[in-house]
Amino acid sequence: MVPIEAVKSREGLAYLGGAALAFLISALLIAGGIERYLTEDALREAVQAYHRDAPDARAKLVELKDARPGDASTRVLLGCFELERAEDADRLGVAERLFEEALGLEPGRTSASVGLAAARLRLAALKAAEGRAREAASVGELIDRSGLDASDPDVVALRAGMEVLRGRPEQALQLLSSPPRTTPSRAGQGAWHWNRAAAAILARDGDALEAALPAYLLRRLPLPAESQNDPNGPPGDAARLLTMAYRVSLADPAARPPTTEALTQRLERAAAAATLRAGGSGLLRGRYLPPGREEAAVQNALGMAQARLERWADAAESFEQASRANPEEPLYMLNMALARRRQAEGIDAATDAKGRTAAFQRAGEAFRRLCESLAGKEGREATRVLAATSGASALLAGGDVRGAIVLYRTHSTGHPNPAEQARDLGALLDHAKDKACVDEYRRAISLNHPETAALERRVRVRSRR
Repeated sequence: MVPIEAVKSREGLAYLGGAALAFLISALLIAGGIERYLTEDALREAVQAYHRDAPDARAKLVELKDARPGDASTRVLLGCFELERAEDADRLGVAERLFEEALGLEPGRTSASVGLAAARLRLAALKAAEGRAREAASVGELIDRSGLDASDPDVVALRAGMEVLRGRPEQALQLLSSPPRTTPSRAGQGAWHWNRAAAAILARDGDALEAALPAYLLRRLPLPAESQNDPNGPPGDAARLLTMAYRVSLADPAARPPTTEALTQRLERAAAAATLRAGGSGLLRGRYLPPGREEAAVQNALGMAQARLERWADAAESFEQASRANPEEPLYMLNMALARRRQAEGIDAATDAKGRTAAFQRAGEAFRRLCESLAGKEGREATRVLAATSGASALLAGGDVRGAIVLYRTHSTGHPNPAEQARDLGALLDHAKDKACVDEYRRAISLNHPETAALERRVRVRSRR
């Protein structure tokens, strides 16, 4: 079987529910308090700068807030601006205080209540597991006290994010089982899809990718910012969410569809989404193909689904693309080599003997390259020995007996079972009619190999050659 790169732990994914709320801008945020002032130049400029994401947007919003100390709307707007761009607890705290000020000026204001709940939920996402669940529950109490409309799309997204952080993704999926009955803002739609994708990933639901694709499209940050691939920064959140959705939908056994036809349809949808398209200056990145090393994980997930369907040539190509995108990860090269071997095994020797031999030799070469890449790397001994064993077997099937011996002898050092190593090397030498096989068989016998009786018979026969 091709090794499966499993989905990361639930603990590692739990932050996604909080990250989802970076997209949350209530459609109510500019209603009732801001729009009536838009005839004034300062207000019009501030709101326009906000929606254009202009470089001076924050400065204009701060100036607007300071000029209107009794206006709750200006604090809501600035709080939403800070909430969208918050990367740490300090900036989230700024947003939280602004929403609190707005509620102090105008108790019961819906937009301020939604914003405050969003800020506190994102702060909860930064805490350890126990504290995160406790703080998320307190956000639910805040929503109840505020008297918010339970059917409002933004409130539904908040409650779903709360359930994700409480470790109850199934409940979050129930909340998001139907699209909003009213059309929210673009960012509100993004929040709905994002929370649904995060919950599906945590629940190991096969529909995770279908939710993640629109969430990725509606992300606030553009693709160039994500290309920085900062593992700790929010620019990578969208890419990581999309990558994990591919992995759950295609490679997680728990999310596997019940029929081959359903898996084929899911794979075709995923492959089309991740395809690089030809453009005027060469290949353009697919709209749903994340950058950098995240791309490697996506290609590996595609390969896993293709392997389950026994489309070994396609699987080998996907694994090879994964290896090119992240050459430091040996798993992708191992998957490629194993797929190449299974491809060779599927060629009928009676009708295409040359093609079968060549395919086994390509598989053996892939294993050899993997062994060389792992040589001397601490903690990779078991993978290297596995690759050496499989590679020698492939080369032997391809008729390259000497190549198999060299590969196994060179890269099986550190074998966890020395008796097994001696037996295997003896068998390879035996195929080459090399008398040195007797020494290896005797070494295996001295190490108490379980097939001692059979090995002793071989020693007697080979010794008379």
